[in-house]
Amino acid sequence: MILKLTNTSFNTLHFIWLLFIAHGHLVVAFIIVILNFLFTASLYWQKRTHTINPPTQWLTIHIGAAAMPFAWTLFALFWSGAVAVHSHNLVGRVFANIFIWSLLIVPTTALLVFADWSFGFASAFLTWGLAVGQIVEKTFALQWIFAVIIATIVTIESGIIMLATGFSGLAHRNNGLQEVLENVREGHEDAPLMER
Repeated sequence: MILKLTNTSFNTLHFIWLLFIAHGHLVVAFIIVILNFLFTASLYWQKRTHTINPPTQWLTIHIGAAAMPFAWTLFALFWSGAVAVHSHNLVGRVFANIFIWSLLIVPTTALLVFADWSFGFASAFLTWGLAVGQIVEKTFALQWIFAVIIATIVTIESGIIMLATGFSGLAHRNNGLQEVLENVREGHEDAPLMER
């Protein structure tokens, strides 16, 4: 139920964000994407969908409902913020070159805390796209260089985590499953995606 509610919120807010972007209401669109980011971050960090077992459910639930939407809203937050404040002047470019590093910090944190290589690869893919888009727009700019550095680091980190966890992250998810089973035995269930 919680997963459905969060996915419905993500899809609805994403649709509303698209409408506002298309009609040029950039500040309102930025506020909408902030709300969407909070919803997806809440699902990702609190509901612990990365602990779902078996691997087939992890692939269908975690990647599609949590990891990829969270990666997209992180990217959309950066993109909408740049568009909303018209970052084509010098001050805007400086802030964009600072905030682009959030595309490294958030995935690296998820990789270190949850060993979630799927979120890492999704973030790296979007950052590679940003790099290509920026190099086409401006050959001599820092942002595409930063994007290539960030995407390379996150891709390498994700690959290392994927190989270290045996491609599926089962070692990490089994630890989470053990914690859930202990909570059930103690009488208070905190299993992800289940209501009390």
